[in-house]
Amino acid sequence: MGWRLVGANNRELGRSARVYASLAECQAAVLRLRENIGQVRAQLAMADAGSTWTWRVALGGKDVAVSGRTYQRQRECQQNLGLFLAAVTVAEMTEGTAHRPRLRGLRAAAQPGSTREDSDDGRGAHDARGARGPRDTTPPPTGLRAGAAVR
Repeated sequence: MGWRLVGANNRELGRSARVYASLAECQAAVLRLRENIGQVRAQLAMADAGSTWTWRVALGGKDVAVSGRTYQRQRECQQNLGLFLAAVTVAEMTEGTAHRPRLRGLRAAAQPGSTREDSDDGRGAHDARGARGPRDTTPPPTGLRAGAAVR
């Protein structure tokens, strides 16, 4: 189990550097990071034989957060590290676990006799079975999401 810090657009800003045995342990790690954000040490590093950049954040000599992706340029990596560090102090922590299966490319088949508005036009929400559900127009909050993470 791990945590992720996501922005308002639901893009990952960073994630836990390790996996935790329980939700309580994961949430405690998030609170520890938030309370001690002024004491962290950040480090940029080259990945993939020097072609991309990543960042790590350590607290008390142990890595507590890592970038969720690699960056093509050092300045992009530095900028995104800054966004992560700024967001940690203002993010809302969600309760419980969150599991969001990736459904890229999955489309619900149009039913016979349906109109274009009834078929999938890429704007509607689908559940794990591909069934169309009501459209949720509320923006997701920026927050730390402590929950089950597949690594």
